[in-house]
Amino acid sequence: MLPTWWERGLGARRWPGPKAALAAAGATIARLWVLRDNERARGLYERRGWRATGVTREAPWPPYPVEWEYAVQLPAVAAR
Repeated sequence: MLPTWWERGLGARRWPGPKAALAAAGATIARLWVLRDNERARGLYERRGWRATGVTREAPWPPYPVEWEYAVQLPAVAAR
């Protein structure tokens, strides 16, 4: 996202829909990868309840930065 769009709450507004869709599909945990050095993104995720799992990997593109896995528990969906 371009810096001119930072701090407008756009990222925060994106979370409820995908998390609800994953939970409705039966997922109990959502996972994502974030660049270790992307402190802005990590802060956004952490403020939303995501936590680093301790799993890391080298990104598949040069210069091969380190990525961290993050996960969040999804809300239980009531059976229909």
